[in-house]
Amino acid sequence: MWLNTSAVVDIVYQMRDVFRENFDYTSLRPNDIYIVQHEKQRLDQWRVNFDRNNHLVTAIKTSRHGKITTRRFSGGDPLGPFSGAMMALSQPLRPGDSLNFDVFSGGNRYVFAFKVLARERLTTALGTFETLKIEPWVLWLSEGSFRSQMRETTIWVTDDSRHLPVRISASVFFGSVYADLIEITGAPPPAGAKITGPTTPGDAATAK
Repeated sequence: MWLNTSAVVDIVYQMRDVFRENFDYTSLRPNDIYIVQHEKQRLDQWRVNFDRNNHLVTAIKTSRHGKITTRRFSGGDPLGPFSGAMMALSQPLRPGDSLNFDVFSGGNRYVFAFKVLARERLTTALGTFETLKIEPWVLWLSEGSFRSQMRETTIWVTDDSRHLPVRISASVFFGSVYADLIEITGAPPPAGAKITGPTTPGDAATAK
């Protein structure tokens, strides 16, 4: 994942972040995480390793000036942000369900709850879909100072076996932001999508 501010926003606040997580395709269990946080004058690198045999997560941060900070978290069976999201979406979901997940990101550990609120019909650039409306929130996190930064978020996923995220709405300090899925490549598009390009199995299909 890359997070880059535009040229206009760069004038006020420049961000060039990178987040990579390696995890097992079958079990969805994470192996390691690499993060670059490059925001204004800040430049930190995180390298995180998951030792499942000993139930230990070790996170090492290196600052711009070479200062090294090590954090260790023991117990439980935490996931990474991407593997955790995929694990959550792989579960059978229906309105009224509530699931908890232990997730590790950078130097912090979270326990998230996901509540399936309702079924809703949603129209996006890809088409009209039957979706599940999901509200995640934080039950616990290791770095308490981040609690004030947690804001309301709602996620809509397709009401099928794939639970494809099609919209995210989040409150931010200046209002709200929306993110809609506008393109799918390398996989069959969901029902209702407007298709362009090849649709033969093995080819890349694009939906907009």
